[in-house]
Amino acid sequence: MPQRRVLVRDQTALAELDEWTRTAAEALLVVQDRATLSRIQALRPLFKDAKQDYAFQDRLKRIFSFPVDELPQPFGEPALFLLGRQDHVVGYRDTWKILENFPRATYAVLDQAGHAPDVEQVQLCQALMSEWLDRVEASASE
Repeated sequence: MPQRRVLVRDQTALAELDEWTRTAAEALLVVQDRATLSRIQALRPLFKDAKQDYAFQDRLKRIFSFPVDELPQPFGEPALFLLGRQDHVVGYRDTWKILENFPRATYAVLDQAGHAPDVEQVQLCQALMSEWLDRVEASASE
């Protein structure tokens, strides 16, 4: 894992946040500017509700948890790996090891992004996700 570090910090904007949002931002974000902090603050209700909904968490785990490094065969549909270059929570390097299991994957490691690249690199993530959705749609119509 890369060492925990912050690349952009707006102390004034951080001071204006409630304690939960400030703690989450300081723990996860490497870009802590006003725009990014506003986005993480807008997500707070989702995290609060999901964290307390254990049935929902269990359902998500059952649906989305599988051993990606032990697939019985390669996943032949479009896939997208969006990873933060400065993600100190899960890193990005280990994901490269499973890429052969996803022959139609786009693999993107985004600078100035930690554990929440979709919050810190919005435009780039939106472009990559849009392109991936186009590929999913085209694959579904074949």
